[in-house]
Amino acid sequence: MRILFLAQELPYPPHGGGAVRHWSLLRALGGEHHLKLACFGDPEMPISPPLTDLCRGIEVVRSPVHPSRLRRGLSYLAGLGSPRPWMVREWWSRAMWRLVAELSTDVDLVVAEHLAMAQYLAACPRARTCYDANNVESSILEQTARSGKSWIRRGHAAREARKVRRYEARLLCDVDRVLAVTEADCRDFRELVPEAVVRTVPISIATTDYPDLWRSGKVRLCFFGDMGWLPNVEAALHLCSAVLPLLERELGFLPEVVLAGKRPLPAVRALAGPRVQVTGFVPKMEEVLSGDTIVVVPLLTGGGMRVKILEAMAWGLPVVTTSLGCAGIDHDGALVEVNGPAALALAVAGLLEDRDLRRALGRAGRQRVRDFYDYRGVGKKFVEAVLGLD
Repeated sequence: MRILFLAQELPYPPHGGGAVRHWSLLRALGGEHHLKLACFGDPEMPISPPLTDLCRGIEVVRSPVHPSRLRRGLSYLAGLGSPRPWMVREWWSRAMWRLVAELSTDVDLVVAEHLAMAQYLAACPRARTCYDANNVESSILEQTARSGKSWIRRGHAAREARKVRRYEARLLCDVDRVLAVTEADCRDFRELVPEAVVRTVPISIATTDYPDLWRSGKVRLCFFGDMGWLPNVEAALHLCSAVLPLLERELGFLPEVVLAGKRPLPAVRALAGPRVQVTGFVPKMEEVLSGDTIVVVPLLTGGGMRVKILEAMAWGLPVVTTSLGCAGIDHDGALVEVNGPAALALAVAGLLEDRDLRRALGRAGRQRVRDFYDYRGVGKKFVEAVLGLD
């Protein structure tokens, strides 16, 4: 089958959850199907051979997202009256529309990753279309509208949630198939549009790309991810303001804490201090995580599956997270799932005091991901879902 993938960024090297999922799917399909890729990025940057080996055609369009926060803010304000959500409008590109319209004339299926790229499926009248949803975006915004720290953030989230909900409903009616990463997301989509054809295909990773990083030594805590994504920002603030004080009270000291990931907002940068390091973008996350590291994922809002948890487990590191953080992951006790700042602090304290437990949990998580979330197995579910279009 001839398949065109639409992505917000080049999926290799895979930085971030969306890129990891996309890269895994390309690897699962590349050996048997004719793949093309259209994405945003720098057209002048060379493309890595692993990607060129899988895709017979790769087209890169310059990103429409302006680097200036001021320009982006003014653009957001100018479009407040638009029915289209900001997360869609910000990624609109006439050049991408023309490219997708051209490339889609000789493919059987077009798969769009994220809501921002799904807008270009309307340029494909001849091909079958599939929306690969990493999250139910309206659900995340609705959570923020209820629990945001400021009235400005709550107001923005509530307004955008209504727009996104309407946009998702129209999209689900227009595409031939929708892929959700968890059963909960699948149910949300079906409640929104009962007649929509939705299938669940969990996120997978190439487990052979993840060496065992655990090494006995000085223990530290790490939370990593896109520090410009609001659920991660909220989690980082929660970790430092609510969990760490309880942990220090329990232990009498604080271990080193690392907040690692691209696009840290000012609120995240402000958390840096004597015991908290904020790294910003990290080319190779394994260089930050290698050692006696406990990965803490204290998410309070969000949706979909957290790729960072699958990656941490694949790297052999012990993970402590919330029920929302590990949603969609059948972990069978291979991570610590607790809720509330006190429970998070106690769980982390227990691991800090028990080296053998840290190692055992890391090994169990590594094996669990290899058994259930390797791209070679999950990729078959994707093939069955998208190639089953009739």
